[in-house]
Amino acid sequence: MKQLGFGRRPAEGEMGVAESVRSNPGLEELIVQGGWFGDDDAEELGAALAHNTSLKSLALYGCSFGGRGLRGITEALKTSTVIDRLDLHDLQVGDAGAEHLADLLVSTSSLTFVNIVSCGVGEMRVRAIADALKINTTLKILRFYHIKIRDAGAAAFADALAVNSSLKELFAHNCGIGAVGSRAIADALKINTCLETLSLYHNKIGDAGVVAIAGALGSTTSLTFLWLESCDMGDEGALALGRAWGSNLALSMDIIIRPPRVDTRDEAVRVRALVLRRRELLLAFGMAMLERLGGGTDEKARSTTESTRGSAFHRMNKDVFKLVGEAYGDY
Repeated sequence: MKQLGFGRRPAEGEMGVAESVRSNPGLEELIVQGGWFGDDDAEELGAALAHNTSLKSLALYGCSFGGRGLRGITEALKTSTVIDRLDLHDLQVGDAGAEHLADLLVSTSSLTFVNIVSCGVGEMRVRAIADALKINTTLKILRFYHIKIRDAGAAAFADALAVNSSLKELFAHNCGIGAVGSRAIADALKINTCLETLSLYHNKIGDAGVVAIAGALGSTTSLTFLWLESCDMGDEGALALGRAWGSNLALSMDIIIRPPRVDTRDEAVRVRALVLRRRELLLAFGMAMLERLGGGTDEKARSTTESTRGSAFHRMNKDVFKLVGEAYGDY
């Protein structure tokens, strides 16, 4: 059996979670849900996982174990070479749990996806997870939902993003991040070269934070997905994002502002049209230069070029430079 799910405590005579793991050497996905699963159960599961060589995905929803139980599980996962996904929902593992997760991220050689939802982790201990990202080279997706990392935690993750070279997606939904934390993340985006998705949904970063992130979009070389819905964004932030979208041709407008403001989209489209026009003009200029250089190998063509300083080619040069200046402007 490749997948097992437990939504209640097994009845007398039924195999428990740990025993089921031991009895299914090819098990790839395990889901455990419910407050009946406590610290002792989690430690037993950890002991079973220590000898498992097949489990790729582990999801724990609404269980009642705390830091002790999570430690038993993470200690086992440290030695796994196949575990790929860890999903933790509505647990109360607290700050001790954050430390155990950080240790796992430092040690894992296979984990690529971690989802942490409402797990009672505080802003101080979440820094341990952020620090682990400075060392971890395998994690691709990290998602926080309803974890109050606040500005201090956001700044810690910004420090990690400045050196991390593997993380592709970072979600921090309803995490208490304000303008200060978002500015730190914006600074990190200017340095980071691998993050593709950033979602700061439902944080009170305001116009100041949005403008800072918009200012970083011109420098980022990897980000293509940005979600800033329900972030207390006003007109100033929306217009800054519109202009940033216009100049960053890799970024999708549809997920910057939902729904997009009409004036913002108009401004964004105007800027993007100017950027595209500049590219077209520079391409035309480059082609013209290649044409001229190509003609230099022919003596007749060379003498013709030298005798026609007022030719269409030279007039086009001037027109191209003029149009590039007018079209590109401040962008």
